[in-house]
Amino acid sequence: LTNTAAAAAGLIWAMLDWFLQKKPTLLGAVTGAVADGNANPAQKVLNVHATHGKDLPKTLRLYAFGAALEAGEAVGLFPEGRITRDPQHWPERSKTGAVRLALRTGAPVVPVALVGAHRVVGRTGILGRLLRNTVWRPRVAVAVGESIDVRRLAGVTDDRPPSDATVRRVADEVMAVLVAQVAELRGEPAPHPLGVPEDALSA
Repeated sequence: LTNTAAAAAGLIWAMLDWFLQKKPTLLGAVTGAVADGNANPAQKVLNVHATHGKDLPKTLRLYAFGAALEAGEAVGLFPEGRITRDPQHWPERSKTGAVRLALRTGAPVVPVALVGAHRVVGRTGILGRLLRNTVWRPRVAVAVGESIDVRRLAGVTDDRPPSDATVRRVADEVMAVLVAQVAELRGEPAPHPLGVPEDALSA
């Protein structure tokens, strides 16, 4: 329970930072137990945007988060890299950053599904949403899945990096687990089991 609570607290912090930064940010160690079971829960938050500036190249940000994982910390991120543009609030197809981090460091991926987060954060109507939430408390459902060994999924047995096609396949497999969790929380089948693709958003 402690690990789950700490992870949920980190996600809430991420949502607040998302609200303030107007964009998603990657946040570090909410509980070492999510990463390797040894570190103390709720150690610290690593905000690379605040520490290094918003213009830090994506590659360097991934290295910063990789260093946190290798130090036994946990990194929470939104795999789509942004607030979903889907009108029905289904997750979009993921980027590959989370899987690349996990492949490089050996850290497991723990899928955490959120349903109802759009009642707390969003791209528009921020002030109205904030005022409404002070009167009617929003409900956000959370489901934490089993950890996923992405190196096993990718068939990695040595230090050679997998191909981009393999990384893309594994990212889709991990996202399928997350979308399935969202569908279970919502009580309805997902229209796109791998996440909403870009062409469906513009259709």
